[in-house]
Amino acid sequence: MREPVERDRAGRDQGGQDPGGDGAFAEPARRLRAKTDAGMETADKILWAAAITVVVGAVGAIFRDKLKTFATGLTLTLGW
Repeated sequence: MREPVERDRAGRDQGGQDPGGDGAFAEPARRLRAKTDAGMETADKILWAAAITVVVGAVGAIFRDKLKTFATGLTLTLGW
């Protein structure tokens, strides 16, 4: 006879085994439901990327003429 095992809040024993054995898709779904803030991390990264894009765009708009003059003044030497 098997000894009882201690289970976590999701019903898994300490070895991480699913007691129901209900397939490969159930465990990842349970983990996603257990992490309620999983989407917040992604949203936070997207918001930071958007803020950086806006700042770079604003700096580009302010210094547009200077950047254009600098870029046209560059020469490329291929060494031929």
